[in-house]
Amino acid sequence: TCVTLVHEKKRVTFEIVGSTESDPSHGKISIDSPLGQVLLGKKAGDTVDLTTPTGNTQYIIEELN
Repeated sequence: TCVTLVHEKKRVTFEIVGSTESDPSHGKISIDSPLGQVLLGKKAGDTVDLTTPTGNTQYIIEELN
């Protein structure tokens, strides 16, 4: 699954993969990662909040395929 997220007018695309295939520097995030977990069950147009040690970040899901 690929997901395109928008944060502060910046667009990023990730491929959601299993934990053994994860490689964030190459755009592959694990379904078990914090971002992967908040995306579960969401659809295009939804807004998700990700809490990290540096604070909260809000993303808009632009596309999921």
